[in-house]
Amino acid sequence: MTNSHSARSRSIADYVRTRFELQSLHGGFGLAIWNGGEASHESGGGHADIELNTPMTARTECDIGSVTKLITAEATMSLVETGQLRLDDTLGEKCSHLSLEPARASVT
Repeated sequence: MTNSHSARSRSIADYVRTRFELQSLHGGFGLAIWNGGEASHESGGGHADIELNTPMTARTECDIGSVTKLITAEATMSLVETGQLRLDDTLGEKCSHLSLEPARASVT
């Protein structure tokens, strides 16, 4: 990793931390910036547990809750936009290894 990548990563991390602090957000954030297959920066801010005053770091484990629904929806719509998937496709058309009942279900 070059010094310019490292400096740019620190600049991005500083921006994220500043925005977090300026908006007086509760909770915390973990940040990892990857470049060329390696982490060029890892940091965190705020608190993983406000009551216990536990700091948030880039390595703090978090429950992701329903965030995966948003990611799945975005990925699905990206496939629809590129013509790789239709919203009325069945799972069986895309995943032939599924048992009979799930295979009949539509993608949406």
